[in-house]
Amino acid sequence: MLRLFKLAAYAFFGYALYEFFRGLTADIERVPVVHRRPMSDDLRHSLEEEIRHLKSERRAQQEQQGMKTPTESHDGGRQSYAVGRGVVNR
Repeated sequence: MLRLFKLAAYAFFGYALYEFFRGLTADIERVPVVHRRPMSDDLRHSLEEEIRHLKSERRAQQEQQGMKTPTESHDGGRQSYAVGRGVVNR
C-alpha cells in the first residue's frame, strides 16, 4: 500500500514539473516544421501576415475596457452596463 502512495506521489510530482516547464515554454512562438518540401515565399509571407494579424487582434481584445452586458429587470425593463476590467463609473 505504501508503494502505491509513493508511486502516486512521484506521478503527481512529475506531472507538476511537466506543467511547470510547459507553462514556461508556452510563450515561445512555435513555427510548424514541414518535412515534405520547403514552403514558397508567397505562402510563408501570407502565413506570417496572418499570424501578425491574429496577434494584433488578440492584443486589441485584451486592451478593451470592459464589455457591454445586457440586463433585464423583473418589470421588463432592459439596460446594458459596461462590466469587466478597467470600467469606471463617472
